[in-house]
Amino acid sequence: MVSSIRRYRPSSRGGHVRGGLLAAAALAALALGATASAASAGGVNIVRQGAPPAGKLPKNTHYYKTIQEAVDASTTGTWVLIEPGTYDEEVLITSAHAGIHIRGMNRNTVIVDGQHKAGPEGANGIEAFKANNVSIENLTVRNFDRASTNGENGNEVWWNGGDETAVIGARKWFGNYLTTYDDGLLGGYGLFASNSVKGSLENSYASGFNDSGLYIGACRDCQARVFNVVMENNALGYSGSNSGGRLLFENSVFKNNSIGFAPNSENPSDPPPPQDGACSSRRNRSATPTFSSTEIERCTIFRNNSFEENNNINAPGNAATEAGGWGIGVDLPGTYADLLENNTISNNVNVGVLGFEYPNPFPIQEDTIFFALSETASATTRSPATARSNEASRAT
Repeated sequence: MVSSIRRYRPSSRGGHVRGGLLAAAALAALALGATASAASAGGVNIVRQGAPPAGKLPKNTHYYKTIQEAVDASTTGTWVLIEPGTYDEEVLITSAHAGIHIRGMNRNTVIVDGQHKAGPEGANGIEAFKANNVSIENLTVRNFDRASTNGENGNEVWWNGGDETAVIGARKWFGNYLTTYDDGLLGGYGLFASNSVKGSLENSYASGFNDSGLYIGACRDCQARVFNVVMENNALGYSGSNSGGRLLFENSVFKNNSIGFAPNSENPSDPPPPQDGACSSRRNRSATPTFSSTEIERCTIFRNNSFEENNNINAPGNAATEAGGWGIGVDLPGTYADLLENNTISNNVNVGVLGFEYPNPFPIQEDTIFFALSETASATTRSPATARSNEASRAT
């Protein structure tokens, strides 16, 4: 395994939420009582809707009534700990707050709630904009909507390195024990990373989004790992435009969506294209790469996942996702050099795995790129995950 993927091997953990709660409780124990004031680097900012407790606080521990106030008072190394409650606010993390850690004290009862109040441009829940090394853990974000079915925004948790800029603007993003859902029809993305690299998402959930539950896009060499996530009741369980290189999905479930899983090449959105799973993708400067052999070193790997019963015609949708069809387990529009192995793909009524050449945009326009389908599940592969030995790709 190449080093960037090795970093994200599963760690030993206890119960589904227990590890995060114990760590948060240990930090909170240092922060009992006090008044709000500016936090210094490495401090603890606690969000509580009621009055802070009486008594003296430890040094660099402060209370705030809103998450945004706590974030604004944070600098590198600060922990923002959120006590149970429903918080009706959008949260923006900027480069001034790079290196902060946001953690709810209870995954189910710390709720950031958009209340379907989208506004003219839509609304986002928690957005880290061009901010490096931001972790978000152990909370629920729900019902941040787009202004219309085909509008923008409507993202619950978004690590945004510079959407549509073709430039990587953020590094070291991390999410864990996150629940995202939308119970209307206008939620865009549940968990979203764009123009960002060196990331990890674990033990998380998304449901009810008219684009996709999980999206990773616009990174030639994403250097990211997704582990133990569940995506259900979305138009697409996962979608990833022009994201490739060192990118690993494993031990995850994509079920009861319209389409389970859809890495893809896209033009002009989320540049630069294409979706290229080869280990050499970071050096690729062609939108339509060619390979002289099927013995490709493949670093975009989807393994030990379940893609089941993705037949949900009642899931939210928009014009783009509805055009993609339904009843498909794994959809591969114009993908290059990906590796699928040891997955379970079952009970998807139309197609288990669908790969196809993809002219985009379509109908044909002056700027249309004709993305080919390049040996996504080939008979002969070379994978860093298997010590660079030749091995059959399996999708069973």
